[in-house]
Amino acid sequence: MIAAAGDQIKTVFTMGHLGLVGAFIRETGIIESIDSMVPESSDNPGPLTHGQVAALLILNWFGGADPHLKSSFFEARDAEAILGITFDNSWYNDDVIAHTLDALHASGLTPLFSRIASEVMKRLGCKIGSVTADSIGFRCQNEEQPRRADRAGNDYDEPRRIAVTYGYNGDYPPEAVLIREHVLTDSATGMPLCLEPEDNAYDTCSSASDNNDTAANDTAAFSRMIKVFESFGNYCGDSGVYLSGDDSLYTEEQVTFMAGKGIKFAAAVDSKRKSAQDFIAARRDDPLENITDEYQGRLYAVNDCGVRQIWLLVQSAAAAAKNAHAAETSAAKEKDKLRKLITDYDSTYYASEKEAQKELQKIRKKCRYCQVVSSAIVKEEIPGKDRKSKKPGADSQKEFRCRLDITIEINREYCDMVARTKSLFVVATNDAERQWTPGELLKLYNPRNKKERAAGWEWQFLKNSAFFADRVFAAGNERIQTLLMIMTLGLLVSRGLEWKLRKALETSEVLFKKPAGQITGKISLGYVFQIFRPVMTIVSENGERKFCNLDEQAIKILELLGAGYQKAYGACDADDA
Repeated sequence: MIAAAGDQIKTVFTMGHLGLVGAFIRETGIIESIDSMVPESSDNPGPLTHGQVAALLILNWFGGADPHLKSSFFEARDAEAILGITFDNSWYNDDVIAHTLDALHASGLTPLFSRIASEVMKRLGCKIGSVTADSIGFRCQNEEQPRRADRAGNDYDEPRRIAVTYGYNGDYPPEAVLIREHVLTDSATGMPLCLEPEDNAYDTCSSASDNNDTAANDTAAFSRMIKVFESFGNYCGDSGVYLSGDDSLYTEEQVTFMAGKGIKFAAAVDSKRKSAQDFIAARRDDPLENITDEYQGRLYAVNDCGVRQIWLLVQSAAAAAKNAHAAETSAAKEKDKLRKLITDYDSTYYASEKEAQKELQKIRKKCRYCQVVSSAIVKEEIPGKDRKSKKPGADSQKEFRCRLDITIEINREYCDMVARTKSLFVVATNDAERQWTPGELLKLYNPRNKKERAAGWEWQFLKNSAFFADRVFAAGNERIQTLLMIMTLGLLVSRGLEWKLRKALETSEVLFKKPAGQITGKISLGYVFQIFRPVMTIVSENGERKFCNLDEQAIKILELLGAGYQKAYGACDADDA
């Protein structure tokens, strides 16, 4: 709607990219999904439903604002236009937020999130090909609540507790604990499908201990997530879904469980696992076929953990170059160190050849990247040490001593072997019946890093400690758990919106101009948000709205996304803006 020329302006709101977020929330029915699964109680402190409050918190997330700035944030935003709800700023307060967080937690965060994500995928028409199991950590200072390490007997339909409070990264003391959020993510779209927030409850002073405990907790969490994936796969009814992950997913217990439940997986095999070490050592010299410019590989049929599997031996060109340089550096350092020893040996003498031989063996044992290419035990007469024999008429006898003459060089063959071995890794799948190609199996496993590569800025914001800042409503384990779920819902919206835009661009010839002047048919969601940043909403006294600062590129994007997004920005008024 356009404000008439004679109408007085009542309010000017910042719209920005939040209109896109709101349109996506409305299109995918996130508010309705939450309201259908989390019923209102008789003590509801305001007219907003739990789904509406959750949506407002998601807008907080996308607006980069701390939840404790909620009042000032929505004073400047037109929540009615963004979400299509009746809204008054006084309705959105601490009591309302706390009530919603408690209600969401009581409903069971893991099943709640999974159902919402499934509905979003269904409405978007996304087909799940593989699901990635991964985790993200948050460092939190715990001053008020005890650490909790016992996770036994937890049911996903019941609330779970984590022992956390405030703090992150540089502002945590040695006694800080790490909470983790374990997620199942669709590899094709990057959308999170399932989550489980928990604490790790261990001391973070020691980096070695930290790494070991992190891996142990990831493994334990993945055991539970596999069970969630089982029900999630049944819910989707897609027998072609694979569960992919890093080496934390590949343990004997989990491989056996997945095989017994018919869950197909594609996971890296821990390089420290003996079966993997023996496998690589026996086949590291085998010829590999080119998969991409970066990778080479070869398939093998194996039996590990009592399960028939297909293992893909993969070599990374980047890792090979890096490890070759590392081996050369280590060899040069070792050679310098051994040369100093040899210099000392040049001036060291031994009473017998046997003693000299013992020292030579010690030097050989010190060689790893180097080798002794020539060695000799030189026997020399001790000058001035002639002694006369006690036997009458015997000539005087001479005394001798021994020294080592050694030459060392870098063992190129060993350096090449080490570099090659370290550049090899194994990807395993229990789908031994399928006729795989190396490229297919690697592609199924490789998107596990999509979370870090393609959703970088969202995951960085997910780690922003500001979202936990307000003790008024964020204090308490259950509410922090629920905030983690809300933040991950924001990531679901972001990834879903980007997927929708990407699919629309695939079938269009629309071009965009980047700030540096390049013309492109592909743009990121972050750049889309920048395009919409100047958009404002002007509300007149009679309630009519006018949307300003919609440029040509913004209008193109709205046309690609569809009528619901155009309506959110009153795109029909763009020419008059």
